[in-house]
Amino acid sequence: MSSPILPPEPTAAHTLAAHHGDYRDWHRGRPAYALWAIDADTPAIQAQVGRLQAELAPLLLPGYVRQPHITLTICGFPCAGNAVVDDDFPRRQLDTQLAALAALQSRPFTLHLGAADTFLAAPYLAVDAPHAQVARLRQALAAHHAEPGHNPDYRPHLTLGLYAAPHPLADIQARLAALPTRPLTLEVRHLSLMHYQPAAIGGRLTEAARFHLDDRGFRESAPGALDRLFAASGPAPG
Repeated sequence: MSSPILPPEPTAAHTLAAHHGDYRDWHRGRPAYALWAIDADTPAIQAQVGRLQAELAPLLLPGYVRQPHITLTICGFPCAGNAVVDDDFPRRQLDTQLAALAALQSRPFTLHLGAADTFLAAPYLAVDAPHAQVARLRQALAAHHAEPGHNPDYRPHLTLGLYAAPHPLADIQARLAALPTRPLTLEVRHLSLMHYQPAAIGGRLTEAARFHLDDRGFRESAPGALDRLFAASGPAPG
């Protein structure tokens, strides 16, 4: 698999640079990549994210237009039949995830967004609390599904963009710490099954369906959205 994040050298002293590319050896012609996320595209969060992105623009890869969201788990490439390679996401796997979410009986909750911080590849807004709710949802979604590129150090966050070049990490951390941020809250009433075009790094997300926490109902965002998503994405060519 070819990653869009390419380290300039094996060191954690600098950020990692992303670059635009097709990444065909990763997506193998499959047109959609799916994930579960918390939709955070509210006016207040949009305003704060936009202001921070403007402040950090000289450091960031142009063309990042992904809506504010908090990823819960990566699903993979949707496919109508059985999985052929380990990052395929068959529809029956979605059914298993929905059953796990229903059994969890989670209720709507509130998240608090805090200061700006950074991973090696991306700056982000921290999710301060409650991590326990997010962890339970993530665990339910991953219980019967091997997440592609599983990250054992998962930390809920809201990505602000991707770095365009390597920068001294200490300098980036100091710059982010100096940025004023206003504490924000996010009412979480549903989880979103989303997807994006894997050939476009930082491209927009499309919501296919929502799992509602109040009544545990799963509803498509548009009629036939799930059928189109899974029908359009076949197994990877050999």
